Amino acid sequence: MPRDSTLDTVIKFMKQIFDMEAGHVLIISINGMIHFTNSNFNKFLDLPMRNPIGINIHKYISAESFKQLSEVVFNSNTEDETEIVLHIGKSNKEYKKIKYICRSIISENKVLYHVLISENINKLNLFSDFIKTPQNIAFFSVDNEYNFTSFNDRQAKTMKAVWGVDIEFGANAVDVIGNENDKIRVKSNFDRALKGEVFALTQELGTSHRRNHYFSPIKENGKVIGVNVFIVDVSDHQKHDLTLQKLLISYEAVHENSLDMIMNLDEDLVPTFQNRSSQENMNFDKYPNFIDHVHEEDRELFQEEIDKCFDGEAIKGLVFRIYDKSHNIIYIQLNATKIEVEGKKQLVAIARDITLNKKIEFEQLRERNLESLSFLAGGIAHDFNNILVSIVGNTSLLEIQDVMDDTAKEIIADIKIASNRAKDLASQLLTFSKGGDLVRRPRNLIAIITESINLAFSGKAINSELIVEISKNTVIDLDKGQITNLFNNLYINAIQAMKNRGIITTRIYRVSREEMIKENLDEKDYICVEIIDKGPGIPEDIQNKIFSPFFTTKSKGTGLGLSMSYNIAIKHNGKLNFRSSSEGTTFYLYLPISHRKIVEEDHKREDYYINFDGKILILDDDKEVQRTLSKMLDRINIGHKIFSNGDRLIKHYKKNINKYTVVILDLTLKTGKSGMDTYDEISKINPDVKVIVSSGYSNDPIMSNYARIGFKTVLPKPYSIDELIHAIQTAISHI
Repeated sequence: MPRDSTLDTVIKFMKQIFDMEAGHVLIISINGMIHFTNSNFNKFLDLPMRNPIGINIHKYISAESFKQLSEVVFNSNTEDETEIVLHIGKSNKEYKKIKYICRSIISENKVLYHVLISENINKLNLFSDFIKTPQNIAFFSVDNEYNFTSFNDRQAKTMKAVWGVDIEFGANAVDVIGNENDKIRVKSNFDRALKGEVFALTQELGTSHRRNHYFSPIKENGKVIGVNVFIVDVSDHQKHDLTLQKLLISYEAVHENSLDMIMNLDEDLVPTFQNRSSQENMNFDKYPNFIDHVHEEDRELFQEEIDKCFDGEAIKGLVFRIYDKSHNIIYIQLNATKIEVEGKKQLVAIARDITLNKKIEFEQLRERNLESLSFLAGGIAHDFNNILVSIVGNTSLLEIQDVMDDTAKEIIADIKIASNRAKDLASQLLTFSKGGDLVRRPRNLIAIITESINLAFSGKAINSELIVEISKNTVIDLDKGQITNLFNNLYINAIQAMKNRGIITTRIYRVSREEMIKENLDEKDYICVEIIDKGPGIPEDIQNKIFSPFFTTKSKGTGLGLSMSYNIAIKHNGKLNFRSSSEGTTFYLYLPISHRKIVEEDHKREDYYINFDGKILILDDDKEVQRTLSKMLDRINIGHKIFSNGDRLIKHYKKNINKYTVVILDLTLKTGKSGMDTYDEISKINPDVKVIVSSGYSNDPIMSNYARIGFKTVLPKPYSIDELIHAIQTAISHI
């Protein structure tokens, strides 16, 4: 007979319940050998389901943790609970701190095993109760071919007394039975359990002897792999009552302390049993039928699955929405199976709240949608900026004409306003561009928020309130332009929601660990910026759409404001969230705190003209850009030559290296060498070449890191004549 068969049976019998727990469950011997782990422990370490069994726990914890385990747990000789924190993982680079509640299982004053559970849930009694099961209970388990996988002494003695056989591990439980009718009956019972059914049978042995058989399937990864059978001698009613009471206490320990909602439902879906979690989350006093709790849109699907379940088809992982006790909508995942109680059908249902998981899943889907849009947005913005070069450049040329009447000046002013709006739209599109880098520097966030508030509320009847609960010297790594856009969008939305009256509150505070966990943030120090309005709130039916690109309820809106803001938060390693009701809306911006020093703010340059000797060599394949750039250089008397092809430019530069003082390279060309490849070639010809890098992808990583690569400066598209002059002056000033 295999050693520790009692423990083996308990493990298989209880595996389904403990694998549903969010935390780790382990059983280890007094010297650290692993006898059981639940699936969450294995997933945490990325281990095969059976792999840890028989391995010493020291393989998965640090040396210091094993020493602590030895001192605190292995030396324990009481059943008192102990708390211990272990560094657990597959290597010292992957160790994570996990808190465990431990108890030693003791029988006849001897320590048998140690149980560790990573959540503070009172399930430790369960193992003790089952391992010290009274001797009048026989139990055994078989695999799906009816071979014994475990049995206790009581079952071995029963088989010897009834059938005259000494059973062994691996023997076939049907073959050892001598009577053919009994073979058929036993095999039929095994088959019922192998199909997933849980049931009980009473066996009458004469007029005064009676035994109850309890059959339960053994499941692994959702698949039935065997059967557990408990046989309780109920001839002595007092003994029966004590045994049954002990079993019920053990089951109650599981049910009552489970984080899942466990309930039995009759054919009208009225609960005949509820565990504590079910009572805390559902209001059966007000809504006695379970279906009354189900969201209206999900009731048809739910009823179809329930009907199938009463017909014998188990429900596995059904996801739908219900109303909890506070009438909040939550997502649950339901597993259910049919049982019979006194000849009547019931369902045993286990429901898990997966609202947080669905929220994370939705956010991941939202991020994937933004990512797919990024490819399209980046291309559109690039072409748009090339078109704007002609508009912005030619407008700047008109501005410097000597003779211009007032009407012409007004027309130019209108064109500039429209051009700036177009530039802002292109900038918003580029925010979605995949791979684009932000120019992030250590900044004082409070100063930026104050500046945004002054701008947004200037000339408005609405008031603002700023509440600062962090140090005024707190530093955040920010792209100032992008973060300013984010706040402008949030304040504009809040002002419009309040119809330009009332007070909008901005609160800045340090995020607690509890809030970090709730919002699924990384383990860093965060601040949160709350922007609170008292408007009518966002309608519930569109709340899941407000961060979607191009979704808008405004007749003149682009639908990019909030989706852009969401993406800016993500690119700053932060998060943007909101909560809304009929009493108003609050947006929450989470940003990680920086430990770098603040750099000096950029100073605005003054426009100026330059004296320039030499020529400029240009690579750009857009004809409109070529014409506009050529006119601007002619206007300031700078000679130049423009190529559409990188290979031709390289060939020309090699022959005329002394003619050109500055080279302007566009990064993205439709054919031939890119601007970056062209730079690599001409820098080999002349390591001191002064190159200006230009692109319609203004947030291209090369544009952000131009100096490290070797470029002298950048010229983002679109640009005016003044911006062109400034770039040339910067390039030639480099020694």
